[in-house]
Parts: sequence; structure tokens; C-alpha cells
Amino acid sequence: MNNIPAPKRTQKLLVYLDQNFLSEMSKAETHEKVRTEFKEVYELLHRGFIEEKLVVPGSWLHDVESSLART
Repeated sequence: MNNIPAPKRTQKLLVYLDQNFLSEMSKAETHEKVRTEFKEVYELLHRGFIEEKLVVPGSWLHDVESSLART
């Protein structure tokens, strides 16, 4: 068996947002049926990004999907 120690756990919170969640957040301002919590989450994430407390990793899959979008 391998005696390599396990990596230390990070103290940072990891949050995964799926496409449906992101879609709801983007519509929160303009659609009445979208729950207001989505706007609140967006504002928190935006503030974290501006304050450089939030990291958004790149994704090759996202790049591929974005290249297929019509402009």
C-alpha cells in the first residue's frame, strides 16, 4: 500500500453552480417568477469577485460550449 499522506483539506468553501442555477440568477432582475434569493446570491458572488475573494476556474468545456453559441 502507498504511504503517501493525504493532502490537507482547504479551509475555503467550494461552491458548484449548475447551468440551471446560473440561468435563474441571470433572470432574477427581469422575471417576476424567479425567486428573489437568486438575486441575493448573485449580489454576494459579485461582491466576492470584486473584492478578489472568489476564484472562478477556467473550463475547456465551457470554452467549447461558448464557441458554439450564436452571436
